[in-house]
Amino acid sequence: MKDYNQSTEFTFYHRTPIQIRFNDIDPVGHVNNAVYQEYFDFGRVSYFDEVLNFRDTKRDTWLVIANVNTEYINQIYLRDKIWLETKIPRIGNKSLEMHQRIILEKYDKQWIAAYNKTIMVGINLELNQTIPILDSWKKSIALFEKDITF
Repeated sequence: MKDYNQSTEFTFYHRTPIQIRFNDIDPVGHVNNAVYQEYFDFGRVSYFDEVLNFRDTKRDTWLVIANVNTEYINQIYLRDKIWLETKIPRIGNKSLEMHQRIILEKYDKQWIAAYNKTIMVGINLELNQTIPILDSWKKSIALFEKDITF
């Protein structure tokens, strides 16, 4: 198992509790790999709601996923205690880099169950074209993250 304390170069400031549901479990008895992506999506929404106040769904500008890479490290079972941590360490002109990890608490220790890196791109939904990341988003993320790279 990959130890939580030997995990990554980043400090994660955002945490989202995750409830494992019975329908998340596959025939082998652990959380299905496809469900991990749902957990990452849930964490993204939670992060954007808190940091960028994205609760208003009537928007013409948004962020969409351009690339996702997931490393599956440890299995998760129905009765396990897990949470998800989210970090935006870098923002470019039209894209940002988001890192997420699912943390598993087991045997009185914390382990990384999965690690996800996502590239998201700013988009104008009405024009269906990419746009620069809004300055207001950059400011809000920088205030929250404290250690971001532009």
